[in-house]
Amino acid sequence: VGKKTYEEEYLPDYPDGGFMVPAGSLAFSVAVFTTCAVLCIGLLLLRRAFCGGELGGSSPQKELSAVFLVFLWLIYISLSSWNTLANKE
Repeated sequence: VGKKTYEEEYLPDYPDGGFMVPAGSLAFSVAVFTTCAVLCIGLLLLRRAFCGGELGGSSPQKELSAVFLVFLWLIYISLSSWNTLANKE
């Protein structure tokens, strides 16, 4: 009792059945993600060519790869967050 159905909740505000949601910063976030993904795949290809595989290898190679991948993750989170906050209305 007291819980509205979907039709009771949304139909009065949107009689045609739909509403617009602005895309916001999605394009920027996708561009940053794509760039980071291409760099990640490039790292895997380099590791395959020079280390004989994507995983393993000597300690400096593993550590440098891990640091690079964490750096890409931080770049993605930072740039996406910055763009969202900079374009906040």
